[in-house]
Amino acid sequence: SRNGLPSLSLGVGGLTSSASLGPPLLRSAFSALSVAPHRSQGGLDFLLGGDQASTVYGSAARLYFYSGQSQRLVLLTLAFQTKNFIDTVLHDDGIVFMLHHVATGALAVFALQPYLHLYAPFFFGISEISTLFIAVLVLFDEHHGIKELGERFPLLMSATGVIFAVLFVLLRVLVWPAVGLHFWRDGLAQLYNADTTAGVAPMHSPPVVYLFLLVNIGLTTLQLVWLKEIIDQAFVLASGGKIAGASSTSGSNLQKPKEH
Repeated sequence: SRNGLPSLSLGVGGLTSSASLGPPLLRSAFSALSVAPHRSQGGLDFLLGGDQASTVYGSAARLYFYSGQSQRLVLLTLAFQTKNFIDTVLHDDGIVFMLHHVATGALAVFALQPYLHLYAPFFFGISEISTLFIAVLVLFDEHHGIKELGERFPLLMSATGVIFAVLFVLLRVLVWPAVGLHFWRDGLAQLYNADTTAGVAPMHSPPVVYLFLLVNIGLTTLQLVWLKEIIDQAFVLASGGKIAGASSTSGSNLQKPKEH
């Protein structure tokens, strides 16, 4: 599959969910490792010239531009979020993850209009590059990952964590708001008929436009919440902590060693 649409996720798209047992967690990691490269590749392909995206002008054209690559990525994202939601329910990951998967899945459904295909490469594709590394990092979990993997390959574990953190900050904290700003400008222009450069077409559904804007706020906030977790966990690792459990999409929970 080669595509991408705004998940405004985290994502968000889909990052790995937690699990109470080793095998389910490994299945989540394997699932993310299988899907993330395809979603990321779709976004990069589009960015590098797929579907002649550079020729799209005007807010209406940008919002309703059709891309075969984006359409395929939207379908892939919808299937992945459905799978993630089922995992979240089965393994009791919590309401935050349920809402994340439902929101991202809903965006994918409404994107089939087509809607926002021009923004798909980043939100459903490029932003998922960091997911690949968190999926690998989960494998080092000392309780639910591969036993003793972290002890045998500590440098690989540390390098994976650093790469994930750098990519997360770059793509989801710095670039995400910039792309989101353009998305908001186009959405508001469509809502208030402010763009006359290309002849503003009537909105297909005002509630859907509002939904994308509201979910974007929620998912953007979630990126900042996960950023705080990454920073907290970095301090724990710096003080000699270990990866002790995977219960968040931004990374594994870390636990400081007990003092004697």
